[in-house]
Amino acid sequence: MNYQLLFNIVGLSLNIIGAIFIWKYGLPANINRDGHINLILEGEDETEKNLAKKYDFISRIGMSLLILGFFFQLIALFIIK
Repeated sequence: MNYQLLFNIVGLSLNIIGAIFIWKYGLPANINRDGHINLILEGEDETEKNLAKKYDFISRIGMSLLILGFFFQLIALFIIK
C-alpha cells in the first residue's frame, strides 16, 4: 500500500473540510457576539449569543482540521517509498 498517497489524500480531505467550515462559519457578519439587540438600548439576546458560540466552535474545528491536514501532508513528504 502506498502510504504516502494515503497521507496526502487524508491531508487534502481534511484541508477541504476545514476550508469549508471556515468559509461558512469563520467570519459571520450578522452576528452580534455580545448578544446585544440594536433596537433596544438595554437587552441581550441569548439566541444570538448561543449562535455566536456555535460559529466560534465550528470555526475552531475548521482551523484544527486545516492544521491537521497540513501535518498529514508534511508527514507524507517524509515517508520513503
